[in-house]
Amino acid sequence: MNLPRLRARYQPNVVGAEGRDALMARFRAEAKRWSLQWRCVDCVYVVTSTGDCSLKWPNAWLRPDDPDVLDAADVPIFCKAFEPACD
Repeated sequence: MNLPRLRARYQPNVVGAEGRDALMARFRAEAKRWSLQWRCVDCVYVVTSTGDCSLKWPNAWLRPDDPDVLDAADVPIFCKAFEPACD
């Protein structure tokens, strides 16, 4: 089984012609405009005293103030367990 080949088959190319930096800048602008909640600090599962995930998910990539939205392979970074902490 060739995993990189399979991944390329099923992973959409989200970057496209605009390029990685332009895509991340556009995402950040739209996230700010629409008050998108998608980081650990916005999640009901975050332990506020430590910033860790109470579900024990590794969350280092979503904890910074201005995290990247793509990993090194241009795959979107997100948490499958995210639930907004609404009032």
